[in-house]
Amino acid sequence: MLAHLIALWDRVRESLWALPLTIAAACAGLAIAALKVDLPWASDVAWLYSGSASQAPEFAASLAGAMITLTTLAFSITMVVLTLAAQQLGPRIIQIFMQDRGTQAALGLFIGAIVYLLLVLRALDGDNEGHAPNLAITGGTALVLASVVGLLFFVHSLARSIVSDTVIARIGARLDDALTDAFPKREDDTDCAEPPEGGAEISLKRCGYVQRIDYQALARAAAQCNATIVLTYRAGAHMIHGESDARIHGGNADEIEHALQRAVVISSERSAGQDPEWSAHQMVEIALRALSPGINDEYTALAVINRLSGALALAARRAPARNVWRDEDGKARVYGPAPNLAELTAAAFDQIREAGASKQRVLLGLAHNLAKLSTHARGDFRDEVARQALLLERAAERGIAEPMEREPILALTRELHSAPLTATQKRAHA
Repeated sequence: MLAHLIALWDRVRESLWALPLTIAAACAGLAIAALKVDLPWASDVAWLYSGSASQAPEFAASLAGAMITLTTLAFSITMVVLTLAAQQLGPRIIQIFMQDRGTQAALGLFIGAIVYLLLVLRALDGDNEGHAPNLAITGGTALVLASVVGLLFFVHSLARSIVSDTVIARIGARLDDALTDAFPKREDDTDCAEPPEGGAEISLKRCGYVQRIDYQALARAAAQCNATIVLTYRAGAHMIHGESDARIHGGNADEIEHALQRAVVISSERSAGQDPEWSAHQMVEIALRALSPGINDEYTALAVINRLSGALALAARRAPARNVWRDEDGKARVYGPAPNLAELTAAAFDQIREAGASKQRVLLGLAHNLAKLSTHARGDFRDEVARQALLLERAAERGIAEPMEREPILALTRELHSAPLTATQKRAHA
């Protein structure tokens, strides 16, 4: 259940409507409170509204009309920016723009000002003998002025948000967070073990992407019925109807299936929370579009390569991800596939290498970053770095005709696989 609540909170927090609606509701409460306050001494304060009650409705209507026009302009600008971003960077990058707190706050301020002014205007009757709602009108004026200033920051934020380097930095920060959560800081915090073979299969009969898994809840449920659960997937996997979700040893199958229903969140789209590979795919998509013939922007591709390499180096300096979760007594209860640094490296570089096979700067950038990553390489990650070097060498020989342009790339790749071949490297040579 906790996994579903976290997934729901992530969707609400990252949506384009949640924060604006919250600000609008706060402005509505502010309008109701301001209308109940009577300030007979308002004429003595210069910055408070001091007009008559008959002038208040006209003034409030003018403010409301101006705010509606401003908000329409803001939404029009937003849609243009989103359209351009989808064409240049990819439609899946739109989610990054929707999650921007500055954009959400600015739109919330504009909508909140309209809601405030409409509620104030609705309460005004234009009676010449009545008291003017000085505080309410002053509050509306302040919101309009704040919206004008907010529009400047809003346009500035949107202009920066469409710059590829800004988008890459935002996705890279999410990738770093996901890698930090997946890979423990110390060796003492990791827990790796081989799962048991066999077991009874369980299928949840659901289709979609695995967004989040509450491993601790599964471990507690397995301990209660004295069972062991072996998951067949991790966050980011796509499940189809009838596919095996888990294998269980011991326990009650119905109870374990119910626990899986509560602990595993499956949706129609992927999420970056427990899935670092998804953030890597988003950056790879930016690089592939940049390397397409219609755009041909090698520098954006290089920025993606550099940012991906920084994230991989971060993960390489940490301990391996855990693949087993234990109960309070220390007994292994849940096994599952762990994020693999070698697979993440392949997902980060394979497509970019193929798309940039004829571009010397791109291949040289890959070679330089592989050389940097080799200083952190160990185990399967070392084998993957060597495999990437071999494939990069072949891509350079195949795609770059000029020997003088090809030689700097080959010099770097030869250094990376000059050591005796491991089993993975031999398979790459085959």
